[in-house]
Amino acid sequence: MKPLACRFSIIQFVPYTETGEFANIGVVLTCPQTGYFNFLLQNRKSKRVTDFFDALDRGFYMSAVRTVEEQLMRLRATAYQVSSTNKAETLRTLFATLVQPREAIVRFSETKVLLTNDPAQTLKEKFDHYVGHSFATPEYVEQTMNARLRDLLQGLNLVAPFKPARVGNDAVSAKFDFVQTVDSKHLKIIKALNLSQADANDIAAHGDVWRGKFARLMKMNELPDDILINVTLASPSKTAHYDLGQEIVQELSKQMTVIEGSGQAAMREIQKFAER
Repeated sequence: MKPLACRFSIIQFVPYTETGEFANIGVVLTCPQTGYFNFLLQNRKSKRVTDFFDALDRGFYMSAVRTVEEQLMRLRATAYQVSSTNKAETLRTLFATLVQPREAIVRFSETKVLLTNDPAQTLKEKFDHYVGHSFATPEYVEQTMNARLRDLLQGLNLVAPFKPARVGNDAVSAKFDFVQTVDSKHLKIIKALNLSQADANDIAAHGDVWRGKFARLMKMNELPDDILINVTLASPSKTAHYDLGQEIVQELSKQMTVIEGSGQAAMREIQKFAER
């Protein structure tokens, strides 16, 4: 079977046009050759988005999603009513009109083109990738957290920058991505810690590794007094996973600062820690 040419766009939620920050909330895809037009939208789970935009009301987000969902449902109905004689050109025009750049709370990314044998399956795969983050392995999550922290710290006017460093001695040591050092003395450490793994056993194992490292380094007086852990936890809907992460957080909090999440409030707290 000859692959079909499809066009798709990522649906983005942009509550604050002043900053340009957005969250991917859906995907719309069309195959003009066959008349296929459909979309998938994150119209139930809102916590990921409202956690990122922490000052945002959930009702505002859900209202915006309902509005765009109604618009897409009307377009889908229109697409399937177009006569076969000019269906392909009509769908191209309809799609181009939908995704044209505009200032709005919900916008569409630039059009991407691909070849596929199954448009419906491809739509699901793109939704899982761009919205569900199916690529987000435990290692990727921590890399993303580090990239966010790096962007934040590089924009600050600090007495000394945060740089990667190995902390400890010949017997016990650990590598950290963000260590502030002045005159060979480590003053502060910021550590990203992912506790959102799909398997609860992996949460426990990863948490235990770092609890053990911190305990050994502290016992040998190799750590600075100021340590901040930026933690990503599993969704509260996954009760066992979330509770296990919270248990690890509570233990770490006895001896260091722990900030949960990656929203604006969390970033402000991390900035205060870095600047003080």
